Parts: sequence; structure tokens; C-alpha cells
Amino acid sequence: MAIELETLYEKVSEYDIHLVAGKKGMKNIAAWFQMIESIQGVDLIEENSILFTSGLGLSKEDDLEALIRLQSQSKACATVLIIGEYIKTLPQVIIEYCNNNQYPLFIINQEKELSNIMRVMSYEILRSEKASLELSAALKDAISFPTKTELYVPVFRSYGFQDDNTYCMVMIEAGNRETNLNKRTMVKLIKSIEKIQMSYGDKSFIINSEGIFLLLFSNYTTDNIVYILEKILAVLNQIYPFGFYISVGRNTKNITSISESHKYAQKINTFLKNQNIKNTIYEFDKLGMYKILMSIDNTEVADEYIRELLAAVIDYDTKNKSNLYEVLKLYLENDGSIKAISEILFLHRNSINYKIKKIEELLNCDLSSMKMRTKLYVAFLLEYIR
Repeated sequence: MAIELETLYEKVSEYDIHLVAGKKGMKNIAAWFQMIESIQGVDLIEENSILFTSGLGLSKEDDLEALIRLQSQSKACATVLIIGEYIKTLPQVIIEYCNNNQYPLFIINQEKELSNIMRVMSYEILRSEKASLELSAALKDAISFPTKTELYVPVFRSYGFQDDNTYCMVMIEAGNRETNLNKRTMVKLIKSIEKIQMSYGDKSFIINSEGIFLLLFSNYTTDNIVYILEKILAVLNQIYPFGFYISVGRNTKNITSISESHKYAQKINTFLKNQNIKNTIYEFDKLGMYKILMSIDNTEVADEYIRELLAAVIDYDTKNKSNLYEVLKLYLENDGSIKAISEILFLHRNSINYKIKKIEELLNCDLSSMKMRTKLYVAFLLEYIR
């Protein structure tokens, strides 16, 4: 789990370190810390780092202001100035700049405190990284081996996740990720998600599973989860322009049901990709009939049902390079309206009528029958989620 600057500041509050500007940026994520003593060193800054500066490498009076500006623009977490031999006072213009840009600025008045502050910060950051690794492994075990509770329940408990809390899995997959999502962008997306998650509580986290983001929420209502996801989606679309598939699994009632929630999120994700529905948050609780179909665990039975009803049409299309499958799908989706289908496919009604008769012949059925339409529609719904 990532650690917020605000939390880190609390851990070192007993030492002589003081926040002097940029209070609104205290929700920034702190990844590590660096010593940056000159403008030339700005290129070495890593994103989300806490930067310590004593002023040793500054030669001109206005170099400090220039350095602070460059540090904030490099997307660092915060700057800590060591007041002493090289930095005597802090100009008001720097304080105003940091406040206006929500960039946290701290000062240390006693250089001897520096080693203690760095020691505590490094310990807390490493502890946070340890928690991330352990929770990531525990979540993977909860998904893959739900009955082996000894693999994951003790880990979750050690980080404050209670057995009888609600647990909901969310899956976020970037559109066209195989061709357009590079490693650098992926890291940026994950950090953005983490930052928003942390701003809404500490009982949720994210893991990266082969390029798909899995988010676990504990003790959140589904409405709250959707609200947070809307915030996340708005930020993600600014970073990656190809859209996202976002599925919210069932909000289950205990820790051993994490795998179940993941299963539903996965099925919704399959449905979204089959229908190419991006940038819309789909919740299991609002899927209507799909909730029932997604609860069918025996995929062989579902596959047999699809094959039994649609095989003749699929085989005919394959042999004749026709589009009867598409016509049948549109026929069912548009309540049998020949007019609607002809407008969608830009075909004359007579052509549509001919294709409908051919489908009836292949399936040996009457498509005007509501019972037959329902059976076929269910077959298509099963297709969408498998």
C-alpha cells in the first residue's frame, strides 16, 4: 500500500520539521526521498520523491526559488529545506508559489535532526512497500485458492481487514492495451488510481495482474465504490485516450467471498469487451438478467446451449460468408422490427425478410414465437459473457 505524505509527516512530527506551505498537497503519495542540491540535479528527480535541499549547490540568491519551481514541476511529492549555513531565510515568494501550486514545503531548523527524519521516513516507506507486496500476494491467493484461508486471511487481518467486512472486486482494463499501453503509462495509471483510493479511505488497494488492474474495496457501499471509480475514470482518461472497461463485482459479505466477487467482475469485463463498451462503470447489482446468467458455473452446459440453438446459423455463415448471425442478433435486439434492421444494415426490407426466412429454415423454428425468441435471446446473452 502506498503511503501519503500526511501520514509520513505524522510519523516524524516529534522532530524539528515544519510544514510552511502547500498544505493542500498533503495527500500526495511519497515513494522515496532524494537529496537535490542544484538546478542541474533536477533531471535526476524521481516522481513522488520527497526532496531534501540544504542549498549547498546554489550560487545565486534567486536560485532557490528556481529550484523549488523545477522540483514541483517534476512531480515530486514535496521539498524539505534545511535552514542553516546555506539557506538563512525563506523568501515569501517561495511560500506563495507553493501554496498556489499545492506543493508541500517543509523546513528543518536543526540539521542534526536530518538523519532521524530520514531514518523514520525510510522505515515507514519500506513498511508500506512490504504491506503492498504482502497484500498483493494475499489477494492473488484469495482469488485462486478461496478455500485455503490460511494463505490469505491472516495477512488481511494483520493490516486491519476484518473477516466479516464486505469485499468487492473491481476490474479495470485499458482498451487496446496490447498495442498502446506501455510500461511507463501503466505505472502512471496505477499511481493515479492509488492516490484517489487513498483519499477515500485506507481499506482499498490495487494490484496489477498481467496488465489488468484489480482493485479490492473493503467495507465500502457499492454506491461509494462507483463514486470513487467515476473520479478514477476522469483522471485515467486524461492519461490514456483509448478508454477503459470497468466492471464492479458483487459486493460480498465476508473475506472468503473475494474470489466470488472477482469471478463476477471478470465475467462483466468479458461482456464489456465483447460489446466494446468503454468508459461506463458496470455494476453486478444492476445487471438484471445477466446476474442469473453470470451465476452459471458450468460453462460446458452454457456452451452446449449456445451450440444447440445457434450452430446451424453459425455454420451456414462460415460456409457461405453470409451475415445471418448478425441479422438474427439485430432481430432479437430490435423486437423483430424489419424496418430497424434494414436501417442499421442499409439493406432493403425484402433482403432482410429473405434472411429471416432462411434463419427460420435453418433453425426449424418460427421467429414470431415469443418463446422461441426468448430461447435464442438467452443464447446470445450467454455468448456475450463467455
